[in-house]
Amino acid sequence: MLMETLALNKPVVITRILGGIGDCVMVRPAVNAFITQNPQTEVYIRTSKPLDEIFQDLPVAGILLDAPNFECEEFDLNSPCLDYELSNHPFVVVNNKKLVKRDKNIVLSRQEVFCNKLGVKFDISNYNVRFTDKELEFANEYTKGLNNLLIVHCNSNEPSRNYRYEIALLDYLSKKWDGNILAIRPKKEPINSKILVWGGNYSLRQLWAVMNHAKVFIGVDSGPIHMAGALGIPVYGIFGPIDPAIRLKYKRAFWKPITCKHSNNIPCWYTPCKGAYCMNRYPKEICEDFIKAINSKEKDVRRATVVRKSNIGIILLEGLGGTVTVSDYVKKIYDLLGIKTDIIIRKYGKIFDGNPYINNIYEVGSLWYGDCRATYGSKYSYLIMIKTAVGIWDNLNLTGFNDDRLRFTYDRLPIGMNDLESYKKNLVELSNYSLGFPSNDKDVKLYSDKKFSGIPDQPYVVISNGVDTDHGGVRLTKCWDYWNDFVCSIGMNVVQVGTPFDEAVIGTIDLRGKTSIKQLLYVIKKARAVIATEGGIMHLCKAVGQPNTFILRGPTRGNIFNYKSQHNIDSDVCEPCYFSRKGWDEYCITGLNCMSYIKPDRVIDRVLSTL
Repeated sequence: MLMETLALNKPVVITRILGGIGDCVMVRPAVNAFITQNPQTEVYIRTSKPLDEIFQDLPVAGILLDAPNFECEEFDLNSPCLDYELSNHPFVVVNNKKLVKRDKNIVLSRQEVFCNKLGVKFDISNYNVRFTDKELEFANEYTKGLNNLLIVHCNSNEPSRNYRYEIALLDYLSKKWDGNILAIRPKKEPINSKILVWGGNYSLRQLWAVMNHAKVFIGVDSGPIHMAGALGIPVYGIFGPIDPAIRLKYKRAFWKPITCKHSNNIPCWYTPCKGAYCMNRYPKEICEDFIKAINSKEKDVRRATVVRKSNIGIILLEGLGGTVTVSDYVKKIYDLLGIKTDIIIRKYGKIFDGNPYINNIYEVGSLWYGDCRATYGSKYSYLIMIKTAVGIWDNLNLTGFNDDRLRFTYDRLPIGMNDLESYKKNLVELSNYSLGFPSNDKDVKLYSDKKFSGIPDQPYVVISNGVDTDHGGVRLTKCWDYWNDFVCSIGMNVVQVGTPFDEAVIGTIDLRGKTSIKQLLYVIKKARAVIATEGGIMHLCKAVGQPNTFILRGPTRGNIFNYKSQHNIDSDVCEPCYFSRKGWDEYCITGLNCMSYIKPDRVIDRVLSTL
């Protein structure tokens, strides 16, 4: 119950600043599970430079390098693992000399301790490493021509973890291993010139992407072995004083048994050790044991975590309503496939600012259906076209077609990569209504709880004229000419929302195009009332449960949307024609002027009598 309360009220900061790269990798399952379990919560990770690279592909609100300066619930992961491991260590030191065996041993891995602290269950497959297209392109280019790649890393920042016979081990491996070998920053140049050396100014993320091409990894207890393990690559550990059982919590992990007379062949971590004798095993012995372990598990040499290389672009030809729908759609793609999408949009790109499930936003100014495949088809593995549903009405049975039918359907959303493969290559056409609307309740709660300082403290109403000055058809069917009269007579603060292309109304607090989706939903939810023409704002009011939504409808009053919380103020001069088979543009008897028959006094009286 505590977790639910936190998720609704406070951001969460997960702190791990004492650990190195390996510890940050081990934190990932806990972070992933916590975000999945608490989708409404803003999650921040506090770490130290340059370890933010380990987390930058996760859907977190931010990565902090300093203590948070905002109200939050902080989970400290620095002390729990240390406290647990010290209290449960198999040995205790007496007078800084003698090792005395305890009655109990460590039974939980560090990953499990982290998960327990966050109140989530550890899943060995939940490291979920994801790369950008740029990182994958680098790795492909770097490993071009290499096969059966073995990566070796033998030195650590801590002397007790270094393997001093690194060069000799590399020489043995080069004679036994049928494939290429890459040594990560060896202390000396390898004797065998065929061994590649990773060095230079490459980033941690680039190294991680290259590891994805490896067949197997062998190394000491240091960050790279954990990075490889998180990808599902078989890892073989040269561990000395550290117990591999609490570190290598990965699906395919092997290590050479510890042989040290000073600790009775048991890890002596957290105890004084002169010389770290357990790291002195002969290279030949390690090499033979490594080959034997890997060969005995040959059937298991496959990825535990699939790093998906497909990229998805979404071409969005919608107004505000359809655009908001897609903001939920990209989250579902990410949840199901682990893929961030690109958005190609005619305008309104600001709506997606800060969306963690989108890679790039391209505003192209003018975008037409016929150009989409030719312009973008070759750039993406899958190109999804989101377009209006007007053209499919003839194929729908509108009887009983209410808003419940439109929620949660996502009837053409792929359920996995295999399902996505069956999609029509390069161009998939979706109706925005086939995606489902509005967003699910948890997401709406998340959005509407994001406060926005741009609204007045006093009661206010929201208006949106929905008149896109850049798109004549929408203007003609949704234009209402009396907004200035309404603002002067309503007697309350008036906030105008919408896109920057909507016509400005004099005397309002102008927030057109100045809010994110989360801020916009908050503004709408806190308003005394919302008065708008039929369109995206109408759907947002339904999404946040705004009880006083007044929709001005002329030709669009034939729309299938008729939400229970919605007060319709309709023109009654003629029959609605926007969704008719005849078409509003050719058969309109009022000269596309039916909205002018809705007088301002009627709207003001209806709003004030309801409030």
